[in-house]
Amino acid sequence: MWQAAPYEGRHPVRFTVKTVTETRTLPVGSVVVPLDQPGAMLAVHLLEPGAPDALATWGLFDAIFEQKEYAEGYVLEKLAREMLSRDPELKRAFEERMASDAAFRQNPRARLNFFYERSPYVDSRIGAYPVVRVRSALPKN
Repeated sequence: MWQAAPYEGRHPVRFTVKTVTETRTLPVGSVVVPLDQPGAMLAVHLLEPGAPDALATWGLFDAIFEQKEYAEGYVLEKLAREMLSRDPELKRAFEERMASDAAFRQNPRARLNFFYERSPYVDSRIGAYPVVRVRSALPKN
């Protein structure tokens, strides 16, 4: 959530950090910041998302919170019908939401987004922090 009023010319953002441990291959051109150097703590304070003065907190990684991918309504509507016919649990959840949430019931885009978020096409990178902490590097083949 972005702070409404600017502070120091920026709109700080509050978010929850969820640490994920995984094995991954970093893309060519990735920058590695070694922490066995005098400026290591500065790098940690700027790059760790939970740090009080992290670049992310100051809004310098705002683009990760923006949904860039979507599906057209005519595609989602057909997909939603298929999903409802195949998945009774999803149908129950949708019907419960329709019954209990007036704003959702009155917003066609929100209803279609309900299905997009549960589809195989959802963009799982929304909110993914573009900085990783390398615990150990595996040897190259």
